[in-house]
Amino acid sequence: MKKQDNANWQRLSEVIRVTGHNVNSFARHIGLSRGENLYQIQRGNNGISEDVARRIHHHFPQYSVAWIMFGEENVAIVTEQGDPVVRIPLYQDIWSEEFPPQESPDDYLVLSASIAHDAELAVPYADDILNPFLRGAILLLKQHREQDVIMFGNIYFIDLEGIRLFRIIKHYEQNSDLLCLTTIQPNVFSDIVVSWEQVSGLWRVVGAVCDMAR
Repeated sequence: MKKQDNANWQRLSEVIRVTGHNVNSFARHIGLSRGENLYQIQRGNNGISEDVARRIHHHFPQYSVAWIMFGEENVAIVTEQGDPVVRIPLYQDIWSEEFPPQESPDDYLVLSASIAHDAELAVPYADDILNPFLRGAILLLKQHREQDVIMFGNIYFIDLEGIRLFRIIKHYEQNSDLLCLTTIQPNVFSDIVVSWEQVSGLWRVVGAVCDMAR
């Protein structure tokens, strides 16, 4: 008799349903000779093995190996190359009253940990302020406001009491209590000088997933 509250089967059956298969056709699609392995999961006799999870992820990459196996968003799973995999929540709306928004993310980016660089979330980027050819998702890591943790010369996503923008943070030479927010095109986008008190949120850009087509 099938065990109750079989979370492994709940996840697996959802993938099977969404992809339009039945158990046997799904098994064949991911390269299993028969569906018995999946039926054992359905009965609660087996968990979802890493082999099965990798087969599913190979054919349906929107489902991470971590989520398939454990139902967790950012469980570290070691890849065949020895690199963990993480899911980074992607939020399309950077102008919500509270950032990041409290609701569920719009999507997830599935990346190796070495590429993710400890990113906590991702947001879209599609303007010419920092790079006229960059089109894609920017990976962000929350930063503290103390001056000694700021990596001057790096790109940050900055919340100035509800005004949010990408800028390079530099020392303001005339006053160390102020920050200079600049771009790679100072003749087009003037520098902005702000105090620390105006900064209500700060995220360091630690990477990007780019679509270079304009």
